[in-house]
Amino acid sequence: MGFLHSLAIVLLKHPRKVVVVWALATVVGAFFALDLVDSCSFQFEPVKGTPSYVATAHFHNEFPETLYGDTEVILISCRRQCSHVSEIPFAATAAQKVREKCAELDQKNPGIISN
Repeated sequence: MGFLHSLAIVLLKHPRKVVVVWALATVVGAFFALDLVDSCSFQFEPVKGTPSYVATAHFHNEFPETLYGDTEVILISCRRQCSHVSEIPFAATAAQKVREKCAELDQKNPGIISN
């Protein structure tokens, strides 16, 4: 028989040792995973003078409590092709979905949305 078959037979004969090894591997992996969480976080600051920078500044002026939190600002602008952003089907759909998600969030957690 092959190597994997022999390994399976040995593992089946010692199930408690297998569980202990997996438990130790889980603890060791969890220890190193905590460092990975810190490594995967990043800070995105928009470039000064861009519409994203202006939108973020306005957002932080209106909602100062979010300044040090995890916040995403979505800026949809209209350039030359339309007179209003709602004329762009994608933007109108995206804005409607954001409104629905905000309403759902506010309904589940009253008072979480302050404006």
